[in-house]
Amino acid sequence: MNVTGDRVIHPASGRYLADKIPGARFVEFPGEDHFAWIMPSWRRLMDCWLEFVTGAAPAARSERRFATVLFTDIVGSTTEAARVGDAVWRTTMEGHDRVAWQAVGAHGGKLVKNTGDGLLVTFDSPSEAIACT
Repeated sequence: MNVTGDRVIHPASGRYLADKIPGARFVEFPGEDHFAWIMPSWRRLMDCWLEFVTGAAPAARSERRFATVLFTDIVGSTTEAARVGDAVWRTTMEGHDRVAWQAVGAHGGKLVKNTGDGLLVTFDSPSEAIACT
């Protein structure tokens, strides 16, 4: 394998080796750099390399996903917790979490993290995230 514009290892070297090794095939990729992993076509080159090393082509990766992220935060929670005391604040947060988790579940959200005074949630669509609020 070589990159057409490789300035470190000229493609002629790869062609020479492929001609001299029985059963070898030469593959050349378009590009202008020796460091293939920073080129736009890096994945095709790496897939070819993985096939050479493992003997099998990697599985196709064409799955695309869309996620909407919702982050909530109770502004001034530290001050309020200090004002009302731990027991009252704990009760307040338990109520908050119960209502928030019900809303998240009702709209197909996935809880990523509970931050103590807020949530990080993902949804498959913006409309579900908006409906959750």
